[in-house]
Amino acid sequence: MAIADMFGILFSLFAGYLLIRRMPNPIDKMTKAANEIGLSGLSTRIEVPLVDDELSRLAKTFNEMLDRIKTILKSRGDL
Repeated sequence: MAIADMFGILFSLFAGYLLIRRMPNPIDKMTKAANEIGLSGLSTRIEVPLVDDELSRLAKTFNEMLDRIKTILKSRGDL
């Protein structure tokens, strides 16, 4: 029984480590894209992940916000 418990703990630690290593990747991509948007104008968009989670909703909302900003700037003649 103790060996099975130890195996379960080690497996959980390893799985947690793998998940933590993957978490920053989408956030880093979004940050890089947001920085590029400021340099290249308003035509760049953030890639929306295929899964429906908080990050995909954030990316979609950010892209929609950029569309609204671009529309406002065009209507004012600033673009």
